[in-house]
This record gives sequence, structure tokens and C-alpha cells, in this order.
Amino acid sequence: MKITNLLILIIIAPTIYFASRLIFADYFDPDSLFSKEFKVDLKKKLKLLNSNKRQMSNKKLDFEFSEMIEMFALATSAGESLLGGFKFLASFPNSGHAQLFHEVIALSDNGISLMQAVDLVAERSGSESFRKFANTVLLALERGSPLSAVLLNQAAESRSSYKADLLALAGRAEIALLIPVVFLILPLSVIFTLWPSFHSILGIL
Repeated sequence: MKITNLLILIIIAPTIYFASRLIFADYFDPDSLFSKEFKVDLKKKLKLLNSNKRQMSNKKLDFEFSEMIEMFALATSAGESLLGGFKFLASFPNSGHAQLFHEVIALSDNGISLMQAVDLVAERSGSESFRKFANTVLLALERGSPLSAVLLNQAAESRSSYKADLLALAGRAEIALLIPVVFLILPLSVIFTLWPSFHSILGIL
């Protein structure tokens, strides 16, 4: 190996090592990169990443559902009946929750009471946001609470939760942006800064 390449390697290697420890400390131990435990840990991290993606997809659906809830609350406060409000929500195009309201309407048309239909669909769907919506509607009707105000609060809470998740995701993305800075820009900056000195040393040697 030439002396120049050796000097460059001496400069870059510690930078890469400590940068990797700093950036990836939450994901794995760089010292165990070639161990069997690392492969197992990497598989777990990939599964966790896929799980996080599914959670964000569900959060996005919940955010869209919060907008539907808000429109439903406005419709009921303007005098629309519950069944009419459900039909309005069922007409939403490209919505993952519109089909659930279609099922509610179908059960209601078959003779099941509207509240029982909502409860049955909520149990079948497995959707946490729809289950919460159903519970909110049922409790509001039982207690005589103003339905529109309760639903508007639920929609606001859902939006706040989604925004908090987006901020957390943006924070992780900022950390990912450090990778090209640490591994590419910083080493090159060090090389260009110290190259005149190395060139003079090589000239003396």
C-alpha cells in the first residue's frame, strides 16, 4: 500500500468508526458487526421497521377518519339524522373506513337497530379508531351528551396524535441525513484540509 493511501486510511477509519457508534447506537453495537448475534439483532430491527411502517399507515388512516368524523359531527349538528350521517360517510371515495359504514347501513336495512349495527361492525373490523368512534356515539346517546361536541374533540385528539407521530418520524429522518455528512463530506473535508501538509511530508520523505 502506498504511503498516501495509508495516511488517508488512518484519517478516515477513526472518523467512520466513531461516527457509526454515534449514529447507529440505537440500532446495534458496531463492535459486534460480524457476530452471529448481530444477524439475529438485524432481523429483529427489520421486523420492527416493517411494524413501524404498518403503524404509520394505520395512523394515516386514523387521520383521514378524523376528518370524516368532523364532517359527521357538523352534519348531525345541522340536523342530519345518524343514518343520514352514516350514508354521507359511506359515500367517501378512496376511504378505508367507508366500507365499514356501508356494512352498518346494510345491517340496519336488515332490521338490526342502528346502534347494534355500529357495535357489531366495530367488533368485526378490528379498527381501533372505528371502535373508539362507536363507543363515543353509543355513550353520547346513552348519556344525552351533545354528539357533535364529543366527536369534534375526538377528531382533534386524533389529529394531534398523528402530528406528534409525524414530528417523531421527522426527527429520525434528520438523524438519517447525518449519514452522508459523516461518511462522505466530513472525511473529504478533512482530507482536503490536511492534504497540503501530507504532500509536504511526502516531499521530504
